[in-house]
Amino acid sequence: MRSKDLVFYAKVSVLSALGLSAGVMSLYPDEGILLFVAGNFVVGALLALSSRGSLAELGLYGVFREFAGTAFLAFIFFWTLGLNATSGAPAILVAPAGGGLTPLYEPTPEGMVPGRIGWINAAYILRFDGSHLSMLVGRVGDVSSLSMGNLTVSLRDSHVQLTQEVDLPRRGDLDLGWAAVHVGEEVRIVVGGENLTLDDRNVSLQVEGVPVSVSLPGDGRLRASFGPIPMEGDLINLTGSPLGEVASLVIREDGRLAAFLPKVFQGQRTVRVTLSPSDRAGEVSGYIVVLPSAGG
Repeated sequence: MRSKDLVFYAKVSVLSALGLSAGVMSLYPDEGILLFVAGNFVVGALLALSSRGSLAELGLYGVFREFAGTAFLAFIFFWTLGLNATSGAPAILVAPAGGGLTPLYEPTPEGMVPGRIGWINAAYILRFDGSHLSMLVGRVGDVSSLSMGNLTVSLRDSHVQLTQEVDLPRRGDLDLGWAAVHVGEEVRIVVGGENLTLDDRNVSLQVEGVPVSVSLPGDGRLRASFGPIPMEGDLINLTGSPLGEVASLVIREDGRLAAFLPKVFQGQRTVRVTLSPSDRAGEVSGYIVVLPSAGG
């Protein structure tokens, strides 16, 4: 095989695989570019160290330079392919300057229709100055009840009930934010100064005046039910409290119920939204493209 053919096939094949990996892992743009530069360097270095015969004629600089542009295009192509296969099409967020509850959309030939990323179909804009965005993500749905990942939110008689289910480790500790759980020979939960053993019965306690019922429904899961929590007006703001680790905001607006997770996402024109098992909300990965509203 000719020296340039060897460089071409080595770079294109390796960097295509790296591009696909970058898409599957939903890397940020700067992370993806850094991965390409590192991959091109490693492949070039390996080729240079193993150079024989005509390959040595290219020299160290030539090995790094040859087909870098072609390899970059292959990297971008497979990065996009992997991203679309795992994250799907990005959702559109039309962000008003004033902030607040904002639904997600997706473009179709007929126009803009309601969109989502996984179960996420809404955002709450905390700050937007026309370029930089700070927001919460969640779900808007029927006024009586909605499900968002491992959390169920229900509204009845202006009182909200939150029900959270999480997977327990086989052994070890789990931090729920509002409580700590230790799994050993028995399952123990620590809330404030209380250290309670969970068994087949429900354990009732209070977190900042809110009734909490904790149980083990089986299948290695823990269920915690919070409430009823009175809704003052059309908003419950749990930010800054222990229960803010379960849900940050619950809003009733225009005959709909909306709830948002504690995690804050920031970005500019594009925001990557990722939720992992450690977020206790079900795995979600995708991108939101931010557009300023006409009046924003």
